[in-house]
Amino acid sequence: RGLPGLIEYATDLFDRPSVEAFAGYYLHILDVVTGNAALGVDTIEITTSCQRELLLAAHTSTGVPEGTIPELFAAQVARTPNAVAVLDDCCQLNYAELAARADRLAARLRTYGAQPESIIAVALPRGVRLITALLAVTQTGAAYLPIDPDYPSQRTDYMLVDAAPLLLITDAATAPGLPEADIQRLVIDQLDADDVREPAHRPAPVRPDPDNLAYLVYTSGSTGVPKAVAATHRDVVALASDSCWEKDHGRVLVHSSIAFDASTYEVWVPLLRGGCLVIDSCAGNEIAALTELVAAHHVTALFLTTALVDLVAEASTESFASVRQLWVGGEALTPAAAGKLRAAHPGVELINVYGPTETTTFATYFRCGAADFIAGTSVPIGGPLDSMR
Repeated sequence: RGLPGLIEYATDLFDRPSVEAFAGYYLHILDVVTGNAALGVDTIEITTSCQRELLLAAHTSTGVPEGTIPELFAAQVARTPNAVAVLDDCCQLNYAELAARADRLAARLRTYGAQPESIIAVALPRGVRLITALLAVTQTGAAYLPIDPDYPSQRTDYMLVDAAPLLLITDAATAPGLPEADIQRLVIDQLDADDVREPAHRPAPVRPDPDNLAYLVYTSGSTGVPKAVAATHRDVVALASDSCWEKDHGRVLVHSSIAFDASTYEVWVPLLRGGCLVIDSCAGNEIAALTELVAAHHVTALFLTTALVDLVAEASTESFASVRQLWVGGEALTPAAAGKLRAAHPGVELINVYGPTETTTFATYFRCGAADFIAGTSVPIGGPLDSMR
């Protein structure tokens, strides 16, 4: 005989199908445990094999295009050569101009031995030169190691020793603050035709393949020693090709530290999809300067850490008039903060994102609707991006 039972639940938190699913998971666990009492708890799956396949198929139906960062960028240059690709407070470049500068720098990097799987450190402030350098490194097949110029010298020194890069790209203003290391340096201050000349000896290009490293970033080390996390071209292409970016990414703000994994979204999502990078060249997180930049350059999408949500909610509606999507992550987003921001900027779609560094910036996202923060202590993290399993 079976044992009768019932489930009581709060209808303002759960709907009937969800509770029925919970009951099904529980019954499945009981079947598994009673069938083999020796199983360890960590080996028991709450879903059946059929349910697992259904869940995976439902969230991974979109294939990731084959390709690398240089290949996708070259295709975009061919489509929109005259569209503005990147701008900072000093200059702007269209796609053709950015490609030409990156090509020249890549040729220079190859003379240092840059090739697939080698690592090149990049210590430059946010600006057009930084984007050019990152693009040039990927074009050689090497992986870039981003170093924030404001990092403490001890952290920078640890990263350089641990990663052992082939070369360090920096500029004259940043170089004096970097620790001494037995690493070749390329000091650049003007990436134009006069300053980045074609090298006399031009090694043949060696293109990367999708599984070659694209970049190497280090975790904060808050729980111990910082650790390196590697991402491949396939990882970056998967992020940039996701269907969630299909609208509202014409102009994306670049204001995160280049060593923070959110910069992967800020740089490669718009650049590989034909958008424009609007670079915040100022240090720090001054909201007044940030909102002024957003308004002046008609930014349509940006990422902010959760800690800045309350400050942005206090910004004028006019300053965010061009913004269509605000992606928020880093810490749990509270319903109160989300509701405050939506009330202040009703024309902005708020999207809560989650993802450890190992998943190439974002793993899941949740589009916050009007009724999504009535109850609960945090806003849901939502479902996975197309390529997540």
